[in-house]
Amino acid sequence: MEKWAFATSPVPVGLGLSDAEFWYSSHEEYSAKVRVWLKHHDSQMEVVAALRSDIWNSSDKFSRSDKKAWTPQDFGAAETAKPVNNDEFKRAQLRTNMIMKFGAGKKSALANLKGSRLPPAIEEKIKAG
Repeated sequence: MEKWAFATSPVPVGLGLSDAEFWYSSHEEYSAKVRVWLKHHDSQMEVVAALRSDIWNSSDKFSRSDKKAWTPQDFGAAETAKPVNNDEFKRAQLRTNMIMKFGAGKKSALANLKGSRLPPAIEEKIKAG
């Protein structure tokens, strides 16, 4: 009964199959659809967890007692997700905050960061503009 409820529940809660599609699916077809749904769901949760960690790291109100940066894993991301290098992240964050604080706009702040050693993901964002 739970398989039917999940299969016929509308997307994004379930697979969005009709009753006929569910009952005429083989076990392999149903399992494949569930795996695809789970992979998509997990990737969405990774994005949400990364966003939440970015928000918490950018606010002084949400500092940790151990002084480490928040990671996506702190917000439910899988442990297999790429960990954040706390030192590099904090240095880049401090430089950006200082530049922004002293009146430079976002574009100018990113231009000033171009010559520094930053994590590759941040470098790509700067190059993209």
